[in-house]
Amino acid sequence: MGIFTSNTLEGPFMPQSKSFALFANQDKMNAYFARFLERPDETLVNFHVLLNEKSANGQPKTYLAPLKKADYDKHGTLRLKWWNGNDKLIGDECADFCDPCIITMQAKAGSLMILNDQEGKTYHIRLMEYGRIEIWQDDILMVYAERDLEEDMISGEMHVLLRNVMLEVYWKEWFMIYYTLSSPIIRAESVDELKYHDLNIV
Repeated sequence: MGIFTSNTLEGPFMPQSKSFALFANQDKMNAYFARFLERPDETLVNFHVLLNEKSANGQPKTYLAPLKKADYDKHGTLRLKWWNGNDKLIGDECADFCDPCIITMQAKAGSLMILNDQEGKTYHIRLMEYGRIEIWQDDILMVYAERDLEEDMISGEMHVLLRNVMLEVYWKEWFMIYYTLSSPIIRAESVDELKYHDLNIV
Protein backbone atom coordinates (compact mmCIF):
# COMPACT_ATOMS: atom_id res chain seq x y z
CA MET A 1 0.00 0.00 0.00
CA GLY A 2 1.57 3.26 -1.18
CA ILE A 3 1.03 6.88 -0.11
CA PHE A 4 0.14 9.58 -2.65
CA THR A 5 -0.18 13.25 -1.73
CA SER A 6 -1.62 16.40 -3.27
CA ASN A 7 -2.09 20.05 -2.35
CA THR A 8 -5.78 19.80 -3.30
CA LEU A 9 -8.53 17.20 -2.92
CA GLU A 10 -8.90 17.10 -6.70
CA GLY A 11 -5.24 16.21 -7.32
CA PRO A 12 -3.03 15.60 -9.12
CA PHE A 13 -1.60 13.07 -6.66
CA MET A 14 2.10 12.19 -6.56
CA PRO A 15 3.94 9.42 -4.68
CA GLN A 16 5.19 10.49 -1.26
CA SER A 17 8.94 11.07 -1.69
CA LYS A 18 9.89 9.37 1.61
CA SER A 19 8.47 6.28 3.32
CA PHE A 20 6.20 5.67 0.30
CA ALA A 21 5.23 2.07 1.11
CA LEU A 22 3.03 2.14 4.21
CA PHE A 23 2.87 -1.67 4.43
CA ALA A 24 5.82 -2.86 2.38
CA ASN A 25 6.02 -6.58 1.70
CA GLN A 26 7.79 -8.32 -1.18
CA ASP A 27 6.89 -11.82 0.01
CA LYS A 28 3.08 -11.92 0.13
CA MET A 29 0.24 -9.54 0.82
CA ASN A 30 -0.72 -9.71 4.48
CA ALA A 31 -1.38 -6.12 5.62
CA TYR A 32 -3.56 -3.72 3.69
CA PHE A 33 -6.68 -1.45 3.57
CA ALA A 34 -5.72 1.37 5.93
CA ARG A 35 -8.60 3.35 7.45
CA PHE A 36 -8.24 6.71 9.15
CA LEU A 37 -10.25 7.90 12.16
CA GLU A 38 -10.14 11.61 12.92
CA ARG A 39 -10.26 12.50 16.62
CA PRO A 40 -10.15 16.01 18.12
CA ASP A 41 -6.42 15.84 18.88
CA GLU A 42 -5.11 12.96 16.75
CA THR A 43 -5.68 10.71 13.74
CA LEU A 44 -5.76 6.94 14.26
CA VAL A 45 -5.05 4.30 11.63
CA ASN A 46 -6.42 0.75 11.46
CA PHE A 47 -5.70 -2.01 8.92
CA HIS A 48 -6.33 -5.68 8.13
CA VAL A 49 -3.79 -8.42 8.70
CA LEU A 50 -3.95 -11.84 7.05
CA LEU A 51 -2.80 -15.07 8.66
CA ASN A 52 -1.58 -18.11 6.76
CA GLU A 53 -4.36 -20.16 8.37
CA LYS A 54 -7.62 -20.71 6.49
CA SER A 55 -11.09 -20.22 7.93
CA ALA A 56 -13.94 -22.75 7.58
CA ASN A 57 -14.85 -21.31 4.17
CA GLY A 58 -11.30 -21.58 2.86
CA GLN A 59 -10.40 -17.90 3.14
CA PRO A 60 -7.35 -16.60 5.06
CA LYS A 61 -8.15 -15.70 8.65
CA THR A 62 -8.27 -11.92 8.99
CA TYR A 63 -7.73 -9.79 12.07
CA LEU A 64 -7.17 -6.14 12.90
CA ALA A 65 -3.71 -4.91 13.86
CA PRO A 66 -3.19 -2.68 16.91
CA LEU A 67 -4.18 0.92 16.26
CA LYS A 68 -1.53 3.32 15.03
CA LYS A 69 -1.26 7.09 15.36
CA ALA A 70 -0.67 9.08 12.17
CA ASP A 71 2.25 11.49 12.36
CA TYR A 72 3.35 14.09 9.81
CA ASP A 73 6.80 15.70 9.77
CA LYS A 74 7.53 19.28 8.69
CA HIS A 75 7.57 18.16 5.05
CA GLY A 76 4.16 16.50 5.33
CA THR A 77 5.56 12.95 5.24
CA LEU A 78 3.14 10.45 6.79
CA ARG A 79 4.51 7.87 9.20
CA LEU A 80 2.81 5.71 11.82
CA LYS A 81 3.43 5.49 15.57
CA TRP A 82 2.31 3.17 18.35
CA TRP A 83 -0.91 4.47 19.91
CA ASN A 84 -0.77 4.34 23.71
CA GLY A 85 -4.53 3.83 23.90
CA ASN A 86 -4.03 0.22 22.74
CA ASP A 87 -3.11 -0.64 26.32
CA LYS A 88 -6.45 0.66 27.57
CA LEU A 89 -8.84 -0.99 25.11
CA ILE A 90 -11.25 -3.44 26.72
CA GLY A 91 -12.92 -6.32 24.93
CA ASP A 92 -13.43 -10.07 24.79
CA GLU A 93 -10.37 -12.25 24.41
CA CYS A 94 -9.93 -14.10 21.10
CA ALA A 95 -9.86 -17.78 21.99
CA ASP A 96 -7.78 -18.85 18.96
CA PHE A 97 -4.92 -16.46 19.76
CA CYS A 98 -1.82 -17.37 21.72
CA ASP A 99 -0.87 -15.11 24.60
CA PRO A 100 0.77 -11.91 23.34
CA CYS A 101 4.47 -11.27 23.86
CA ILE A 102 6.59 -8.14 23.51
CA ILE A 103 10.37 -8.41 23.18
CA THR A 104 12.34 -5.20 23.75
CA MET A 105 16.04 -4.68 23.09
CA GLN A 106 18.35 -1.70 22.88
CA ALA A 107 18.94 -1.16 19.19
CA LYS A 108 20.75 1.08 16.75
CA ALA A 109 21.61 0.90 13.06
CA GLY A 110 23.20 -2.51 12.54
CA SER A 111 21.35 -4.27 15.37
CA LEU A 112 20.03 -7.80 14.83
CA MET A 113 17.35 -9.94 16.47
CA ILE A 114 17.10 -13.68 15.71
CA LEU A 115 13.77 -15.52 16.03
CA ASN A 116 13.14 -19.28 15.90
CA ASP A 117 9.67 -20.67 15.20
CA GLN A 118 7.93 -23.99 15.92
CA GLU A 119 8.82 -25.37 12.48
CA GLY A 120 12.55 -24.82 12.98
CA LYS A 121 12.74 -21.76 10.72
CA THR A 122 15.06 -18.91 11.65
CA TYR A 123 14.22 -15.26 11.05
CA HIS A 124 16.58 -12.29 11.28
CA ILE A 125 15.23 -8.79 11.95
CA ARG A 126 17.86 -6.29 10.86
CA LEU A 127 17.69 -2.59 11.71
CA MET A 128 19.60 -0.45 9.21
CA GLU A 129 20.50 3.23 8.83
CA TYR A 130 17.82 5.85 8.13
CA GLY A 131 15.00 3.57 9.22
CA ARG A 132 15.44 0.71 6.77
CA ILE A 133 14.34 -2.59 8.31
CA GLU A 134 14.69 -6.08 6.87
CA ILE A 135 13.25 -9.49 7.78
CA TRP A 136 15.24 -12.48 6.52
CA GLN A 137 14.34 -16.16 6.64
CA ASP A 138 17.64 -18.02 6.65
CA ASP A 139 19.52 -16.39 3.73
CA ILE A 140 16.45 -15.06 1.90
CA LEU A 141 15.29 -11.45 2.24
CA MET A 142 11.54 -11.84 2.79
CA VAL A 143 10.48 -8.24 3.31
CA TYR A 144 11.93 -4.79 3.89
CA ALA A 145 10.67 -1.26 4.46
CA GLU A 146 12.26 2.18 4.07
CA ARG A 147 10.97 4.50 6.80
CA ASP A 148 13.43 7.38 6.09
CA LEU A 149 13.48 8.49 9.71
CA GLU A 150 14.94 11.95 10.09
CA GLU A 151 17.09 11.18 13.12
CA ASP A 152 20.37 9.45 13.82
CA MET A 153 19.70 5.84 14.73
CA ILE A 154 22.39 5.78 17.39
CA SER A 155 20.37 4.53 20.34
CA GLY A 156 16.80 3.48 21.02
CA GLU A 157 14.60 0.51 21.83
CA MET A 158 13.33 -1.95 19.24
CA HIS A 159 10.01 -3.54 20.22
CA VAL A 160 8.86 -6.77 18.56
CA LEU A 161 5.19 -7.62 19.12
CA LEU A 162 4.24 -11.28 18.67
CA ARG A 163 0.83 -12.89 18.79
CA ASN A 164 0.20 -16.25 17.17
CA VAL A 165 1.89 -15.79 13.75
CA MET A 166 1.55 -12.01 13.63
CA LEU A 167 4.67 -9.88 14.08
CA GLU A 168 5.06 -6.10 14.28
CA VAL A 169 8.30 -4.18 14.76
CA TYR A 170 8.72 -0.70 16.22
CA TRP A 171 11.84 1.38 16.77
CA LYS A 172 11.19 3.77 19.64
CA GLU A 173 7.56 4.69 18.93
CA TRP A 174 7.79 4.40 15.13
CA PHE A 175 5.96 1.58 13.34
CA MET A 176 8.52 -0.10 11.10
CA ILE A 177 7.03 -3.24 9.57
CA TYR A 178 4.37 -5.96 9.80
CA TYR A 179 4.85 -9.61 8.84
CA THR A 180 2.91 -12.89 9.00
CA LEU A 181 5.06 -15.84 10.08
CA SER A 182 4.63 -19.50 9.14
CA SER A 183 4.29 -20.61 12.77
CA PRO A 184 4.57 -19.05 16.26
CA ILE A 185 7.97 -17.95 17.58
CA ILE A 186 9.34 -20.00 20.49
CA ARG A 187 12.78 -18.41 20.98
CA ALA A 188 14.37 -15.02 20.42
CA GLU A 189 17.97 -13.81 20.64
CA SER A 190 18.85 -10.11 20.80
CA VAL A 191 22.38 -10.21 19.46
CA ASP A 192 23.60 -6.78 20.58
CA GLU A 193 22.81 -7.63 24.20
CA LEU A 194 23.55 -11.37 23.99
CA LYS A 195 20.21 -12.09 25.65
CA TYR A 196 18.03 -15.13 25.04
CA HIS A 197 14.27 -15.31 25.46
CA ASP A 198 12.44 -18.65 25.60
CA LEU A 199 8.84 -17.80 24.83
CA ASN A 200 5.93 -19.69 26.36
CA ILE A 201 3.38 -18.42 23.85
CA VAL A 202 2.36 -21.68 22.20
